[in-house]
Amino acid sequence: GAGGAAGACGAAGAAGACGAAGASGAAGASGAAGASGAAGASGAAGASGAAGASGAAGASGAAGAAGGTGCDDTVGVPVACGDLDGLGSCDEWTVAACEAATSNFKPRVAEAAIACMYSQGGDVYCDYYDCMRTALSGACEDSSQDAADLCTAAANSCDDAMTSAECHALVDGLNEDGRAAVATCVTSGCTYGLWSCVEGL
Repeated sequence: GAGGAAGACGAAGAAGACGAAGASGAAGASGAAGASGAAGASGAAGASGAAGASGAAGASGAAGAAGGTGCDDTVGVPVACGDLDGLGSCDEWTVAACEAATSNFKPRVAEAAIACMYSQGGDVYCDYYDCMRTALSGACEDSSQDAADLCTAAANSCDDAMTSAECHALVDGLNEDGRAAVATCVTSGCTYGLWSCVEGL
């Protein structure tokens, strides 16, 4: 009986001790897990934060690299047009085309167009439209809504079947005044195509 009791007690004690140990162990494990979890969470947050910082820096770096290589049509100083006068049989129209580029093209695009006009000589100055179109085709890509809207209007109104890329090659290098003038031409009929509206600036 006593042995049975002791056995029961031992069993109970063992169970209690085990239970206590289990609880303690569980608590310890839980505590350890909690600490570990907290540390892990902290570590994860730290890693995430570091990754985030690194990611932000990377994004910033990529943007910086893109800006640095690229393309900024707002930077440019077109030379004066007056010295084109008297340089060929088309000089009067070349000066007018030069002034149109200065007024209606973004600065870097105007600079390129006018440099092309000056680089030629004699009756070759009659190729001023080629200079204008070549300079426009070298403009930076413009993803603004007004450029997109102008190309949509041209697609709906102009008689020439021009792709979106071909349209942007003509309008992306135009400044606000140039686009407004071309938009007026486009909505007025555009019978001879978009380039006719651009060369008529």
